[in-house]
Order: sequence, then C-alpha cells, then structure tokens
Amino acid sequence: MPGTVFRQTTGQDDVPRRAVAGRKRALGTRALSAALAAREFGLKSLAVPEANAKEAAVVEGVDVYALKSLPQAVDLVNSPESFTPVKVNAQQMLSEAAQYSVDLRDVYGQQPPSGR
Repeated sequence: MPGTVFRQTTGQDDVPRRAVAGRKRALGTRALSAALAAREFGLKSLAVPEANAKEAAVVEGVDVYALKSLPQAVDLVNSPESFTPVKVNAQQMLSEAAQYSVDLRDVYGQQPPSGR
C-alpha cells in the first residue's frame, strides 16, 4: 500500500495490541488518536482492530481497514486490493451519540440548589 508505514514496535503502547491467540485487541479510545496521527504524518492507510474501525474511520484522508486477526493483517499487506476501507457517516454517528435514553436531570443530586 503506497504511503503506508509498517514498523516493529515494542512495549505496552503498541498499536494494535496483539493477543496471545493472534486476534487483535481493541484499542480503547486510542483509535481516533491513531487515525489523526496517521493523517498528520501523511499516511494514506491505517489498519485497526475491527472493534475500533468506525471510530478511526471518521478521520478524513486516511483509509481505515478493519482487521479481525494478525493473519488478516498479513493478507492486507500481501493483497491490499482484496480489502475495502471502512466508510462511516460522521454526522449520523454524532447525531446518534447525542441521543440519550436517560435525562440526567432525573438523577438525584443534579437539581440546582434552591433558596440561595
């Protein structure tokens, strides 16, 4: 993949984290940061665990590939044309995230102080 950098990393903050069974572990909240950094460094593509693909895909200018396993990462390197980047509608994601099933005003302790 042109513009993609693959490098060996070590330590606790490897992206992506690898499980013993070869499955990719979720990145927590770091997928968005990884995608933003990839764009900043001029990378055209980013491979992330499937659980984080939608989060990373909101960053424009970086093709995000969702992977289920390390063997799938090897397949991505060997035949990138067989993979399709994840596409998301960022506006729709934001509007869905703004929908709350609970009104926090109903939570005890959230009332404004009275009589002061």
